Amino acid sequence: MVNLHYPDEFFISISGYYGEVSGAVVVRSLTIQSNRHEYGPYGTEDGNHFSTFSTGGKIVGFQGKSGFYINSISIRAYFKPFSYPCQSQSISIGPFRGIGGISWDEGIHTTIRKLIIFFRSITHSIQFQYDNYGQSELSDK
Repeated sequence: MVNLHYPDEFFISISGYYGEVSGAVVVRSLTIQSNRHEYGPYGTEDGNHFSTFSTGGKIVGFQGKSGFYINSISIRAYFKPFSYPCQSQSISIGPFRGIGGISWDEGIHTTIRKLIIFFRSITHSIQFQYDNYGQSELSDK
């Protein structure tokens, strides 16, 4: 679990590995970089490496595909300024992945307060606690 020091800490990039497991291409490992710390890796660093560049902004949402494991992941990021509420235009980066699974999209939020990663040797699922203009929301897993 990654508890960010809200509101001063925020995610700026992700990296990891994806590869084949039981005939499906899945995200095997995730590492998350904040403006203060690196968290992870969560899972096994094996397969094809991927990473986002630092956007000069903060990550405010995730989307991807999943089945039993996470098949793909993308981010949404705001460029500077980081003021509340976020007024800048968002961009999407990714997906990094395989092609299977069911699509999910967490949308765009003011910021992310917490990230919960369920993993063993492979990343199974992720869950987020978002902030939306002062209201805390927990995503599906």
